[in-house]
Amino acid sequence: MQDSSAQVVRGPATTAPPPAVRRRTGPASRRNDTWVAWLLVAPAILGFGVFFAYPMLRGVYLSFTEFHILTPPVWTGLKNIQELINDIRFWHSLGVTAYFVVLTVILGVGISLLTAVVRMTCSPRWNACRRRYWPRTDGSLRSGVADTDQARARG
Repeated sequence: MQDSSAQVVRGPATTAPPPAVRRRTGPASRRNDTWVAWLLVAPAILGFGVFFAYPMLRGVYLSFTEFHILTPPVWTGLKNIQELINDIRFWHSLGVTAYFVVLTVILGVGISLLTAVVRMTCSPRWNACRRRYWPRTDGSLRSGVADTDQARARG
């Protein structure tokens, strides 16, 4: 008797393709680009060190030494600070500096504020003059003055 069962014919053996190589997108892949970041930041760090950090730290160091341009500095510790505190010229200079700063800031801000208040509360004749000539005195104020005048005209 013949076998009535169907025979399965198998074709050539096929293999699955190799899995695709995944590219990492996390922090590990960014480590390769850090040298580019350091290269871009290096000029700023160098400028900060050369023009700010080194002179400041050198000045602090020299304030604790007796320094002459042709001889190496000699460590004196707090002796320079003590002499500074006992020197009448230092306190006079500090007072003059404080006086100048206070007057400059208070008078500068006060006069500017007073001028702004007077200009905003003056007659229509002055307003016409202000609209005509003030924007030409400072280009950066031009748009602000124009916006203020337009807002006032609209009500």
